[in-house]
Amino acid sequence: MRLSPQNHERIIQSHYFQSRFSGAEANVATSLSYFGDDVRFVSKFPDNVLGEAAENAIRHYGVDTSFCLKGGDRLGTYYTERGSSQRASFVLYDRKGSSFSNSTLQDYNWKEIFKGCKWFHISGINLAISDNVYEICLEACRIAKEMNVKVCFDINHRSKLVTKEDLLDRTRKIMPYVDLLVGNETEIAMLAERPIPLIELSDFEKFTEKCYNSAIAIQDKFGVKTVAASLRKLKSASELSWSGLILDEDELHVSGRYDVKVVEVIGCGDAFVAGLLHSLMKGKSFMDALDFAVAASCLKYSIEGDYNLVKENEVEQLMTNYVYGIVQR
Repeated sequence: MRLSPQNHERIIQSHYFQSRFSGAEANVATSLSYFGDDVRFVSKFPDNVLGEAAENAIRHYGVDTSFCLKGGDRLGTYYTERGSSQRASFVLYDRKGSSFSNSTLQDYNWKEIFKGCKWFHISGINLAISDNVYEICLEACRIAKEMNVKVCFDINHRSKLVTKEDLLDRTRKIMPYVDLLVGNETEIAMLAERPIPLIELSDFEKFTEKCYNSAIAIQDKFGVKTVAASLRKLKSASELSWSGLILDEDELHVSGRYDVKVVEVIGCGDAFVAGLLHSLMKGKSFMDALDFAVAASCLKYSIEGDYNLVKENEVEQLMTNYVYGIVQR
């Protein structure tokens, strides 16, 4: 559960918090379902009214929660402040001891869960939450490979949950199972152990080239075939340029850029992942998948909350320059 002060207030001054239910994988699942894909979400909720509300929130958008478990004592929470201008957004986590973090290997029957599945998506947040959830992820990826289910892994480094060294160590053990690796420009460079490209770099082509070289290094180091990166050129907390790239084997694809006025920063990377997976499941080329993912996640910046509640045709309208904020009557 995400708790946020109203508008641009700071936590320390706020007397009222808005609650929403979220999570990286939940955001991806909801976006895919809203595109019309069949999606099942796997987690563990506390057996109380908060757990029921959280499950209802994702089931409301058509996500299958039949493999979600009930048990444990609490729902993990986090707090956000919405940044503006030169003040960055802020996140504070309170997830220790949550029902999901206390899950065990015995809780999940992956051979049953994966029946009929094409893709399995997880993120580095799962690797960070607890040792046992990390072991669950390893086991799930191993069984996914046995059952010819492709694995998508979003690096999603959260420095307030895990050190860079610990995440890198755990990510290295996940990588042999990964078919599609996703991250932002900072995370791709971190995993490649290369210098982080400066987000204020004026030469965008050089910025893209640095990310491309990091993707090559990851391919060489881990043997993963396909690396995708969302690329942000920040002007402030309120404005940015948004694009992406995919390196599939030795073929590079780079998208166009959108200049974005930020309404909501949370969930945009998850929207990028969902756009990729949706397109690839439809048999689209990597270039077409990248263009769709960048456009879908561009729209997410305009939507409050964590879920990217846009339909496929709305993304396609943006891609074809059909509409830029014109009233639809």
